[in-house]
Amino acid sequence: MANDSIQKSVFPRVLLALLILIVFARFASLSLYPMLGTTEPRYAELARKMLVLGDWVTLWVTDGVPLWGKPPLSFWADAASMAVFGINEFGARFAPFCASLLTLSLFWFWRGSRLLSTPALIAALIYLSTPMGFLGTGFVATDVYLTGGLALSMISFWRVMQANVSRPSTPQPATFWHWGFFIGIAIGLLAKGPLSVVLLGLSMLLWIAISPKERLLTTWRILPWLRGTALTLLLAMPWYLWAEHRTPGFLYHFIIGEHIERFLVKGWNGGRFAPSHAENLGMIWWFFIESFVPWTLFVIPALFGLQKTKNTLGQWRYGTTVAHYFKSSEVQYLLSWILSSLLLFTLSRNILEAYVLPTLPAFAILLAEAITKLIKNHKAWRWSLLLALAAPIVIMIVVLFFNDNLEKQSQRHLLRNWQKNTPLIYVGKVMPPSAIFYSSNQAQLKTTLDDVTSQPVTVVMEGVSFDALPVATQAEWIMIERYDDFIMLHSHPK
Repeated sequence: MANDSIQKSVFPRVLLALLILIVFARFASLSLYPMLGTTEPRYAELARKMLVLGDWVTLWVTDGVPLWGKPPLSFWADAASMAVFGINEFGARFAPFCASLLTLSLFWFWRGSRLLSTPALIAALIYLSTPMGFLGTGFVATDVYLTGGLALSMISFWRVMQANVSRPSTPQPATFWHWGFFIGIAIGLLAKGPLSVVLLGLSMLLWIAISPKERLLTTWRILPWLRGTALTLLLAMPWYLWAEHRTPGFLYHFIIGEHIERFLVKGWNGGRFAPSHAENLGMIWWFFIESFVPWTLFVIPALFGLQKTKNTLGQWRYGTTVAHYFKSSEVQYLLSWILSSLLLFTLSRNILEAYVLPTLPAFAILLAEAITKLIKNHKAWRWSLLLALAAPIVIMIVVLFFNDNLEKQSQRHLLRNWQKNTPLIYVGKVMPPSAIFYSSNQAQLKTTLDDVTSQPVTVVMEGVSFDALPVATQAEWIMIERYDDFIMLHSHPK
């Protein structure tokens, strides 16, 4: 009765309105800021090259240099999006935005729920009100698609298992969810590679290990493993074989280098595209905590709240619910899903914050289920829930009112002053990735100003390097603009 009252109350409608508002706000923000960091402009540039060259098999870093570190799914989607909306921030981000919304839609199938399902709405709001979830919904990266593929496999398996539990003696005909498990694997293979299979396998193994005899037999019995594996291979393997044929050596580098050496060798730099990111061991746990605030702060209060329940006489009692809660197969399944990524990357040094994104759907569903139980008897949790949803508002304020700080992470502002009838030269040791994207790969890199021989020419270099030059050398150039750490110069007309 309590659950019915929640469903029929205005509360789910308030949650739905908030969800629509946050989704719209994220959609409206897709073009408000430039490509962030190094990942977004690099991946957007790969998709732009794919679109311009019409090569949908091999990813190219530069002319004649293939990228062997990533499968193509995210770049296919980004290139297709840019073909429709143009080569710009919105065009690049629209595809991962849609992919994230598809992942969110899976929350409504966790229990086969209707639109105003309180747990599904809370899970979606938790996902979008974390910094990782809000920014990841529209972030140009492969992790968005990996997260969706893993979520499809995990939720498909759970749906099949629940149907089997409810009718154990009745043979179950194959449904979408039987095949969805294997389609999710194919999506992961085309989005991130064998890592997706490792994450899925580890999640399943952790859950099976809690009750091996019962769960292993159930897992083997309820899925069409042979036909499903054939479906996965049919969907994913053609590209792998074609990519190896086009650029021999790809498979060895991608499987051994990117999936073994990358995570075990500190400072590994075997790629041709992105630098390694050496971190301390166990840093993935801190990334998990900070990327999912404010909701990671709610875990301990939620556990405490679950200990306080009412008995049949309406009296409060303590200490029984939490133990029972963690004995739930559902809770154990979601925890196994979360722990798979955290445990896998605990001993890895070469990691990014985005590596915790595949755990976010499980974290959102698990916490949403707990909060749904709590709001039945603790009305204060409703206000806590609404208060925590202020996180996206804070993020939007940062985007809108501190946009200049985001702009300084990119070369977009500076390159608006580039005279496109002149060569564009970056002087220094490394060219910012955003310079390549915003110049449509026309920017060139030279070590010193002495190497610049083209006339007329537009030059961009670090301001401190220019200030260190002799006055006579500085006088040979016209300063167009100084922005953040960089200065744009133009050669004197001859």
